Amino acid sequence: MLIERGSKKWTSLFLPEHLRMLREWIEEDNYTDKPDLNEIDFEAIQDDLQLAYSDQRELAIKVWKNREVYVYQGKIKEVDLRLRIIRLETQKEPIRISFDDIIGTKVID
Repeated sequence: MLIERGSKKWTSLFLPEHLRMLREWIEEDNYTDKPDLNEIDFEAIQDDLQLAYSDQRELAIKVWKNREVYVYQGKIKEVDLRLRIIRLETQKEPIRISFDDIIGTKVID
């Protein structure tokens, strides 16, 4: 009777460097590229930011950072045009978001 050892048979052939490289490769598959925004997208983002800031409405901001997409929700407390930063007041803590990292916005009614 033949007993198959499955992956145990191959585990001894992998070097630690190979395993580290395989883990990094798997992580890279989860990364997303920064979307290319056109002029219409920038105008829509600007309109949402102006509306949310002037009326102090809730805003959901989609941010691309470190090859991942994050969504933050809160009210805009400050806009610094010189540093190109928005200070968003969330339920947990205030967050600073760079204009260059914003890939989408949505005003929440």
